[in-house]
Order: sequence, then C-alpha cells, then structure tokens
Amino acid sequence: MFRIITIRKIQEGEDGGIEVRGRMLDEKFGIVAARVMNLDTNKDIIAVGPEKIEFDRKTKDFILFLNFENPFKGPRKIIEYYVRINPDSIPYK
Repeated sequence: MFRIITIRKIQEGEDGGIEVRGRMLDEKFGIVAARVMNLDTNKDIIAVGPEKIEFDRKTKDFILFLNFENPFKGPRKIIEYYVRINPDSIPYK
C-alpha cells in the first residue's frame, strides 16, 4: 500500500472553520474535494470541492478551507479527502 497524500496541519481558520495543510506525495494525483462528517450520525456537516482548495502545482502543497461553525466543539467529526488522477484537470481556487 502506498500513500499519495499527507496532512501536515489541521487548525482553526482565520475566519472560523478548519484550515488543513498538506501535500500530495504522488505527482499524478491532486486533491479534488473533502468533507467533514458527524461520526455519531454519519451525516455530512460540510463538503467542498476545488473552489475551496489552494494548490501549488510546483511543490504539490495545498491548503483546504472547511468553513463551518464551532469546528472543534460538539459531536465527534472525521475529515475525508478525495483525490483524482491528473491534477492539471482540477480547477483549483
């Protein structure tokens, strides 16, 4: 099994919500979307696409913005990340 993404930092964003910083480890892939789910109900809290992702095509670093209220309070949450082959075809922010 190989890894194609690494998450370096998850923190509260400047405007609230969550800011995720990471890097793609395989140049053939790009991050295309993410979602936050409530672990107790298995329902989405928020889902975002490439319009909320800043991606540096040279370094493969990305910053993902998940804006919602009280990200570090309330029910248990999980963040899922979605990747796609050919990052050049992804319309990033």
